[in-house]
Amino acid sequence: MRKIIRFMSFAVVLCIAFSLIACGSQTSGGGDKDTDEQPIVADDYENAAVHTEPAYHGVHEINYSESDIPLVKNGATEYAILYPADCSNNITFAVNELAYFFAEATGIEIPAISDDNYDQSGKYISVGDTAALRKAGVTHDINELSANGYLIKTIGNDLYLIGGGDNGTINAVYGFLKYEFSYAIYATDEVVIDTGVKNRNLYRFDVKDIPDIAWRVASSGEIAADTLWSRRMGINFESDFLTSIGGRYVHNFSTAVKPSEHTDHPEWFAVGGTNPAGEPQLCLTRDMEGLGDYVFSLMVQQFTEVPDAYAIGFTQMDDGGWCSCDQCLACSKKYGSNSAAQILFMNYVARKLKAWRDETFPGRQIYIFMFAYHATEGAPDAILNADGTYSPKYPE
Repeated sequence: MRKIIRFMSFAVVLCIAFSLIACGSQTSGGGDKDTDEQPIVADDYENAAVHTEPAYHGVHEINYSESDIPLVKNGATEYAILYPADCSNNITFAVNELAYFFAEATGIEIPAISDDNYDQSGKYISVGDTAALRKAGVTHDINELSANGYLIKTIGNDLYLIGGGDNGTINAVYGFLKYEFSYAIYATDEVVIDTGVKNRNLYRFDVKDIPDIAWRVASSGEIAADTLWSRRMGINFESDFLTSIGGRYVHNFSTAVKPSEHTDHPEWFAVGGTNPAGEPQLCLTRDMEGLGDYVFSLMVQQFTEVPDAYAIGFTQMDDGGWCSCDQCLACSKKYGSNSAAQILFMNYVARKLKAWRDETFPGRQIYIFMFAYHATEGAPDAILNADGTYSPKYPE
């Protein structure tokens, strides 16, 4: 039987979701559970039909087939959820969500244990990068999966849920629930899942699912304000992939490079271009290397302190002002756009950051970005040379 769960209070649900490891899973109650459900039956499990979904623009290799492995039998389970001993808050959330919805489907409070001292003879649903995952030889290419992609694999009697990042592992939990218990979410108070499950075999999963859009962020509206709904819908937050400099993810020129702290570098600040809040734009031409070296040092500090950070933005303040010094005006005239100075500056920082990354964190994916915004909306006007380089269309 399938049941629509209507959550009456976000605050209550959030409290439940974050308390399961400590207190055990909760169920929503209700008396319409089907106690007579029969186990999945197939004559030949080795050659059982494989359910396959078509791939679209991303990587969606969704393959699972029936097995004779009892996940739930006569209203009980021999399984436990296994998670890394040093897991992050997001992995804790993934474990709690799995335990919560497992209870909704089966009425069973499945135990959750860390991998620092687990019984290797037990049966587990492994969540995240556990010792059991490594022992089973499950490899996952984090660069291929990206932060939100994931694998679901059945090996022996055990199930492994792992993402390219912690958000991917959260998505792996929901993927497993979708295929095993028909889980679906349509709104914050409209969740569908099988209920009354007394007998259910574990599918043999071989799933690789990488989203078509790497990062999905709702910057405003109901879903952006509801953490639980956002996670269940696969929506990201800026903090999932951005790290800030100057206390801001964006519009951070003068919060990262504070005028009060750099009175010895007046050339770093724009001639004109101060917004009504008194926050100046920066000048990116008069001392490009000096300012660039300072911004590079800020980015290195953040990428070092936040090892999961994926991207940093260094972007102008939220107004149309721009530096009107002679050098900036000349650069704009030469390339036909204010954005030229910004691109030259960010490329200087990017080259230094790449050299640092290759030496310090080889293989790590990191990105920096800028805005085509207000005064920098226009692209530079340049000529493409035969060797692939560009030359100014309006040389001096």
